[in-house]
Amino acid sequence: MSWSLRVLRTKDIAGKLYVAEQTVKNHLHKSFDKLGVADRVALALYALAGKGGPNSQVAPLGVQTAPSP
Repeated sequence: MSWSLRVLRTKDIAGKLYVAEQTVKNHLHKSFDKLGVADRVALALYALAGKGGPNSQVAPLGVQTAPSP
């Protein structure tokens, strides 16, 4: 999800992950549904609000999270 917040196009994300663009779109839309947001703008606002919770991978923009072990 963090790549979607860095203003990368779907094509760019797919290239970095070596997957099809449609795969990225599918994962983004599943994330939108789970978080109750409609698009990347709403996702960014969600992250800015820090609504990810203490154990979430979603952190407010500009805040670095520790990598999972």
